Amino acid sequence: MISGKQKRNFLALRLARLCQHTAVNTMLSLGICGLVGSSTYYVPTAYAQSSTSSHKVRSNETLSEIAANYGIKLTDLAKYNGLSWPYRINVGQTISLPTSVSTYKVRNGDTVSEVAEKFGTTVSRLANMNGLGRSFTIRVGQTLRIPAKSTAKSTAIASRSPSRPKSSSSGRSAPILKVDPATSRFYTIRNGDRLSDIAKAHGVSLLTLSQANGITNPNRIRKGQKLVVPPAGTVPEQPTSPSAYKVSAPKLDYRLQKTIDQTRVTPNRWKYIVIHHSASRKGNIRYMDEDHLSRGMENGLAYHFVIGNGLGMGDGEIGVSRRWTLQLHGGHLASDALNEIALGICLVGDFQKRLPTAKQTESLLKLCHALRIKCDMPVSAIRTHQHINTKPTACPGKRFPIESLIKKLGTFE
Repeated sequence: MISGKQKRNFLALRLARLCQHTAVNTMLSLGICGLVGSSTYYVPTAYAQSSTSSHKVRSNETLSEIAANYGIKLTDLAKYNGLSWPYRINVGQTISLPTSVSTYKVRNGDTVSEVAEKFGTTVSRLANMNGLGRSFTIRVGQTLRIPAKSTAKSTAIASRSPSRPKSSSSGRSAPILKVDPATSRFYTIRNGDRLSDIAKAHGVSLLTLSQANGITNPNRIRKGQKLVVPPAGTVPEQPTSPSAYKVSAPKLDYRLQKTIDQTRVTPNRWKYIVIHHSASRKGNIRYMDEDHLSRGMENGLAYHFVIGNGLGMGDGEIGVSRRWTLQLHGGHLASDALNEIALGICLVGDFQKRLPTAKQTESLLKLCHALRIKCDMPVSAIRTHQHINTKPTACPGKRFPIESLIKKLGTFE
């Protein structure tokens, strides 16, 4: 015989199932689950909540990780929640989100650039948010997180070829690569796009894309500019001279450049710039300084500069140590003699496992160029810890792109 308590439990269970069934049908009718119309736009299962605008902090999470997961700029998320540097948060704390997030399921024939254009974002932001690396490789069925504040829009690919400038803004003429509009694609530059990212996303070299559009300075492109994109694998024309594709060097932040410029450097004091990694997932210049002091290093932090990766320091943020401002010898190499003549730059991260972030690479390029000019050093003066150290080391890791870094620095005027 069934007791009164058992009857009540049974009825409560039936009522709960009925409510759950009704809620699911309602969500399906509203297009919240599965397909929305005929487009494949999915609600993320791990983070994005289409009906909520907050996130509860989990164990070991940082604000930068939360920002990355939702495709929100770290500074925007911090400002929205009234947080100041170093953005400390606690487990269980509720973080308000400025916007919701959506995802997109890759279809046959999709490219990163086309998906970015569809959602009104840039190739760089989309690639960084989904950890696509430098190859921008995506596969059919892959779910991509779409950066926040982006809305899907139907963008028709232009049927006519964009106008191509006859020469660069620097006044130098360049070889023009003849392309067939019938086999080419067209792309409209968006805010934050870089010509190198657009080239990689379409499977062509930067030189090929530059020549196809009469561009001799890839740093000088503008939002709204239309590009013709040759078929993947198109070979560029050979430049007429080695200097035909020199570009203007990117500039450091004004305050940092001023710090470097105002530092008194003895002529011929520095002979090398040596690049290291922290071999850790996260870190910041203050912690590293305290750690080195605790290990008996008289002047604290062994490096002259540290570049953050968004976990402990801002992504691409450059920290300056007293070793630079006071022009002290380094402590980053096994040889005292080399420490006297070698500037040390440490990037936060473990490059045995992953590549530096795009912003770290950009900051490193700017910093290396500025230091070369200040200290009158050639590009060949830039070395990795592994290449110059007197003792065996894997630093800065097998995935650190030293060859492309040197090649890029060699193109700066």
